[in-house]
Amino acid sequence: MHLKDEIDDFKAQMGELESMIRTQETIISKNKSRLKEIETNKVAHVKAIGVLDRAIQIISSNGIGKVETLVSDGLKLIFNSDYKFIIERKEGTKGESYRIMLEKDGFTAPPIGTVGGGIINVISFLLRVIMIQRFKLSKLIVLDESFNNISKDHIDLVSEMVKTLCDDYGYTVLLVTHQPQFASHADRIFKVSEGPTLHEVTIDTLGLDAESEKSQY
Repeated sequence: MHLKDEIDDFKAQMGELESMIRTQETIISKNKSRLKEIETNKVAHVKAIGVLDRAIQIISSNGIGKVETLVSDGLKLIFNSDYKFIIERKEGTKGESYRIMLEKDGFTAPPIGTVGGGIINVISFLLRVIMIQRFKLSKLIVLDESFNNISKDHIDLVSEMVKTLCDDYGYTVLLVTHQPQFASHADRIFKVSEGPTLHEVTIDTLGLDAESEKSQY
């Protein structure tokens, strides 16, 4: 083999190697992005559980059984599955402590790490409603991507639950979402789009009068 041929073969091998390196770099970049997303979701879930733990501590012990029943019924309505929401209470040297658990088919475990994020989203929402009812707070709920883990199969049922709160119980719910399926159930839609110098907000009332006093979702 002539030297020129050897050089050409070497260049071809280097080209293949460089292509493989670029492919691996792309895979690594995607994995890093996915890992970052997982870590972000994990932090959000931990914060959510912290808020729920605090909420449970506020509710009197006499009301825990009712809370368990209400949340369990809500989960069954949305997911059509026999999830049982359980609040474990323990006595310690520093007082009572609580832990949120889910039971299904005789197996009991904490919801984080054992079920999908959609179930945790619904639990968080239901507990928020219970807190509002329990302490007679303002019936305004602002949800900033709070249902981001709900699958498309369950969005319609979650939306119907939210609309029932608005239409039958006088709640006003402002839901921020990137999922058109959620928006399709709303009474009023605020669309925010990024322009060259500012954010443009448009309002679609979906046939409602602008002065309507109806609770808006």
